[in-house]
Amino acid sequence: MTDTSAGGDPVGLRPWEMSVGVPVRGPVADDPDIPVRETLAALREAGLDAGRLGLEQRSSFLPYAIADGVIRGLPRVEWLEADEMVADYRLVQSPLELEQTRLAARLTDSMMLAAIAAAGPGVYEREVMAAVYSGMFRRGGTYPGFVPLVRSTRTIEHEHGTWTDGKLKARDVLFVELAG
Repeated sequence: MTDTSAGGDPVGLRPWEMSVGVPVRGPVADDPDIPVRETLAALREAGLDAGRLGLEQRSSFLPYAIADGVIRGLPRVEWLEADEMVADYRLVQSPLELEQTRLAARLTDSMMLAAIAAAGPGVYEREVMAAVYSGMFRRGGTYPGFVPLVRSTRTIEHEHGTWTDGKLKARDVLFVELAG
């Protein structure tokens, strides 16, 4: 429900203005100086404003303006490429990580089986997705970091697109990508 002001305009948060509590528009999102300033402050507070630090330079999650600002803001740091460091540490999981990976795999299996059971000619794609979410939540899963994807033949080429209101037809391809 959206409140309206006296003029009838919507008041409150629009869905596109926030992403997991982080502004995606406005001063914070539009000004790289803010994350640069906060990162520099945190590194200095941790005593990491000199010496050797690694930077994942091939990351798709670190905008150039922010990386450049941090590098320029710490002139006493020798920057090393650390592109493979996180991947190297992921090679060996702790017992807790292995337990969580196995739990995620069991949840994903349940979600996939639910999708397969729900799918068929004449079934709405949204019903397949409802079965996926039901299987996930009923087995103890939580909202995933990457939304489940369900696409049929007519939208199969829409990378990272997901379900429509369309009905499945006989011989449709059904693409299901899940993470429990």
